[in-house]
Amino acid sequence: MLIQISLQRIVFLLWVSMYGPETSLKGFVRLQTVRSPNSEG
Repeated sequence: MLIQISLQRIVFLLWVSMYGPETSLKGFVRLQTVRSPNSEG
């Protein structure tokens, strides 16, 4: 569990450093909305 969390954090940091905070935030929101189709609006 802890390893998975740290891995996700590393991937997120790499994503932010590569695409920038704005683009990564938009992508993250998009992923969250795709993951939960119940909150579609």
